[in-house]
Amino acid sequence: MAIIPLQLKTLFTLDTPKCECDNFHSVEESILVSCLSRNFLCGESKKLFEMDPNYISLEAWEHVSTFVTYIWFFVLSMVIFAANMLIGHNAIPSLIKSQHIPGSLNKMRIPLYGVSVVAFVAAIYFALTAFQGGRAAIKLIYPDFWI
Repeated sequence: MAIIPLQLKTLFTLDTPKCECDNFHSVEESILVSCLSRNFLCGESKKLFEMDPNYISLEAWEHVSTFVTYIWFFVLSMVIFAANMLIGHNAIPSLIKSQHIPGSLNKMRIPLYGVSVVAFVAAIYFALTAFQGGRAAIKLIYPDFWI
């Protein structure tokens, strides 16, 4: 704390009780803190803007494992989706038009599109399931989070 000369200290009077915040009265240097921190001065144990993590339990690790597993399934299904769309929508028509493959292979496009749709729906399912597991893990580790 800085030392305040006696003349300046007499200008500041403490009209407000120690644990009160009042904007209409001047305060002493030892009470020059914001109203938000008055809870700490008065001994109240409110943690206003803190995010202290809890102990990471086995249940939280299971949710993290679910998140990681389903994210890998999401990536795999997106690769399957992209590969089938690339082959069915780009490669086959181009190769048929340039006559590198016979035109009868054009029938292969429909099953490739079907696999693409199934892989895309699976990717959406895996992403939603992964983030549910991730959110559950965050709730267990950080019970009061601002997300």
